[in-house]
Amino acid sequence: MKKVTIVLAVMLSCVSFGAGQAVPSGQLSFNALNGPFGSAGVDIYGTYGVSTYGQLREDNFLFPAANGSFYGGSYQYSLDRFTCPLLTNMNVSCAKFGTYVNAGLGVGRTTIASSATNHIGGGFGAGIIYDPSGQGKYSVTLLDVHEERLAFDTVKGWTTIASVGINLGFGNNQLATEAKIERVRAQQAKKLKKMQERARKADKARG
Repeated sequence: MKKVTIVLAVMLSCVSFGAGQAVPSGQLSFNALNGPFGSAGVDIYGTYGVSTYGQLREDNFLFPAANGSFYGGSYQYSLDRFTCPLLTNMNVSCAKFGTYVNAGLGVGRTTIASSATNHIGGGFGAGIIYDPSGQGKYSVTLLDVHEERLAFDTVKGWTTIASVGINLGFGNNQLATEAKIERVRAQQAKKLKKMQERARKADKARG
């Protein structure tokens, strides 16, 4: 846990340092995992906004049953501007749902008794987040799926990791907020246009 504490402390220090930048925002997240050998684990991770759709992400995967832990950094990209138009046809508010993909590298550590070995690993993933308020202060990870080379001595090759959890937001990425508002406006405009078209068709049918 010392490693996790140090990594989180460094990340939060970077967030504090970057508070005066254009996009001082991010999330601290806690996910329950299903990992190697069907074992339970946890991913304590954080993200920090660096552009309208881009974030830096730092993961801390802990798998006690596999005697392993993985600490990695990745770049995460929001797909909301692509998925929002699709949600319009489903009558779902794009202000409350978020989608993303990411990819990165890290270090896998295997600890057995007093012996520990480290190896370079990495992978990629995708996820869906639900924000009940649409404000970004609290959200639920409905699904976060990763394909990772954990680089444990006890786990070889690629491992699929599925997780769910909670996210606590901090700061405000003005660029991302403005983009989200614009997406919501566009979605509402499309809904209104469809309603007007249906009304015109109904009037024509009655006439």
